[in-house]
Amino acid sequence: MKLKLSAALLALLMCLSLLVISACGGGGGSSSPDGAGDTAADTASAETAAETTTDIYANLPTGDLGGREMRIINQLYTWAITQIDSEGIDGEIINDEIFNRNRKLEDKLNFTFKVTDDSGDVKAKVKTSVQAGDGAYDLMFTGAFRVAPSINEGLFTDLNTIDTINLDNVWWDQTTRGQYTLNNKLYWMHGSMQLMIYEGLWTMMFNKQIVEDFALDNLYDLVVDGKWTYERMTEMMKAVSEDLNGNGSHDFGDRFGIVTHTGSVFPFLHGLGEGVVKLGADGVPALAETDEKFVGITDALKSFYSDKEICGLEPVIKAGGGDMYSYFSNDLTLFLVEVMGRVRDIRQMDSDFGLVPYPKYDEAQEFHIGYISPDTSALFWPVTNTGYEDTGIFLENFGASSYETVRPAYYDVTLQGKRLRDNESEQMLDYIYGHIQCEYGFMFRWAGIDGVFKSMIADNKETVSTFDSVRSAVEGAIAKTMEYYDS
Repeated sequence: MKLKLSAALLALLMCLSLLVISACGGGGGSSSPDGAGDTAADTASAETAAETTTDIYANLPTGDLGGREMRIINQLYTWAITQIDSEGIDGEIINDEIFNRNRKLEDKLNFTFKVTDDSGDVKAKVKTSVQAGDGAYDLMFTGAFRVAPSINEGLFTDLNTIDTINLDNVWWDQTTRGQYTLNNKLYWMHGSMQLMIYEGLWTMMFNKQIVEDFALDNLYDLVVDGKWTYERMTEMMKAVSEDLNGNGSHDFGDRFGIVTHTGSVFPFLHGLGEGVVKLGADGVPALAETDEKFVGITDALKSFYSDKEICGLEPVIKAGGGDMYSYFSNDLTLFLVEVMGRVRDIRQMDSDFGLVPYPKYDEAQEFHIGYISPDTSALFWPVTNTGYEDTGIFLENFGASSYETVRPAYYDVTLQGKRLRDNESEQMLDYIYGHIQCEYGFMFRWAGIDGVFKSMIADNKETVSTFDSVRSAVEGAIAKTMEYYDS
């Protein structure tokens, strides 16, 4: 498959790339996958152009940290690369770049890394430390939704108040920064120093062999031409679904249009231009209004997830003794939707695969919208860490060195070189990274709205009455959170 990109279209896309996302549930970014804006993964050419005019590393703070330890507690995940330190060179490029980065930083600033990797409740350990006042941890990396619901416990420092870090630098992710900021306060942040900003992005993978076998439309062309819509996606899924085992029902062993789990309801919802909780004009999160469009989209999602002929949900696949990744690899589904961290589970498949954004609601929707998992690990600064100068110097150098060495190793070599199979998918990924949105309802989990929404879709409950039944509780929970942000 090849992208149909004329010179005129490319020029138009470059102009459109000036748009960027400003808030969750809002819009921004370019309207085509070849015009990604200022994102976690700017294209190499754009970075090169910027760096030839400005040395982004020229004004890094420096100093002697006196041989101290920089104590970091780091959440481990089974589905994502979360590595911060390394014991030695082993030939794997990411590991080796991390090792080299850390040793050079230690020599430059005179400190040592002390990283505590933990697969348990990292936030609870920091809470115990803060309450004891022992200052055991200088920094914490964990998923935002593991902290956000209890942010008003006062365990973490507003990053906007720390003048020894410059959050405008390119190693801090600017797209999510704007979305995580409420009332000018920012308690967590993604950056190049921890790779999960890339791993936590939801993606839509397609099986090229099935596309060829059924003579389906070129998906890349559909995206570029603005015709990759929800309706076109479901048409393709219906075209390929088949009862291969001949038992009269769609189950394990049959071909589906898509395999996924119910966590994908949120990226699909955002891809269609909606959200469960969105920022209002006053900058305050508010539960979505159940207007005609919202009801129509949620009804479409209910129909989609309940259609057993096109949608193979994870429990169905597991009941047959399989998993979603082998199912996709064995050419038994057209689409697989998951986070980028899971792409490694299919990279050895024989058939080629590609990657596209989530479909738009219709052709009138300006651009495709990406979605980042609320469990994507972010940086938190415990309030017991008052070493603002030392930690600030460390973080800026940590971020800059990561952006210069580890990020390219991940993005350009490991991700694009090992995981993705074609240049078009790389362009699509650049584009998706430029249009990331979060879901406030899933991140803060106000009155359990994330579970309520998933249950509403899975159990085909009526949208208006469901939202009416929880609106008061959700709005009350939001108000309590905002009291903390307003204090």
